[in-house]
Amino acid sequence: MSPKEALEYAQENGFSDKIRELIYQDPETAYECAYSVDQEPKEDTRNAACKDSQWAYFYAKNVDKEPRDDTREASCKNSYFACLYAQYVDREPRDDTREVACKKLYSA
Repeated sequence: MSPKEALEYAQENGFSDKIRELIYQDPETAYECAYSVDQEPKEDTRNAACKDSQWAYFYAKNVDKEPRDDTREASCKNSYFACLYAQYVDREPRDDTREVACKKLYSA
């Protein structure tokens, strides 16, 4: 069963620890679970989303709705998402996001 299939199964039949483990194997699916199902931040969904810069950024913006060191660090693995994080989550310049964003011309 794929992580997306596990999420669909859980929405119809309820969540178990085993199903959540499957969901957390994919950062996108973990984000979808937090945003659409849980509708609140949880440490396990955040940790899974932080395995990918894109989903760490979306998690911070749409689930946490505030900056956190762990989501910032994960987002800063990609200059594009570091720039978005600084603009839409931090809402201010920071040395760490600026350093990563300036590595690529399109993000600077």
